[in-house]
Amino acid sequence: MGIDEHNRRATSRQGLTPPTAADRFKEQMLTIMNEYEQARRDEITAAGGDADEDRDPLEFVRDLADGYEQRRGDETALVRYLDQVARQLNPEDVRALRVAAEAVKKVTPLIIRIAADEDGMTPAQIAEDLGMTESYVYRILREHRANFEQ
Repeated sequence: MGIDEHNRRATSRQGLTPPTAADRFKEQMLTIMNEYEQARRDEITAAGGDADEDRDPLEFVRDLADGYEQRRGDETALVRYLDQVARQLNPEDVRALRVAAEAVKKVTPLIIRIAADEDGMTPAQIAEDLGMTESYVYRILREHRANFEQ
């Protein structure tokens, strides 16, 4: 039994549809891009440079969020993606991400207030950037102003 046949049987036992040619192509492209990025980082390091100098410190988190959002409407794609993510993370990584998520949830109202009061952003802009509803942003701002005026 070949690898494709094995994968088809395994996914059918799990109630999943086998990956399409487009799915396989996308995964291959991601693998190629990751390999290129790693090779480039190795080159920079070998030349005495800092491969992380221009890297976004939240790049992995942003990629994780983007990948989840892109697939959450397609259960099959989401299951595959979550399996891929699970194989990249260890328990300590998951703990750090979970605690970070809790911290971000608690700091979100402060971020909203700073964006509105200090950065001059509109509630619509804030809501769009946060991926939240305008009504939530307005509620947080109202609550802050009510507490501030007392």
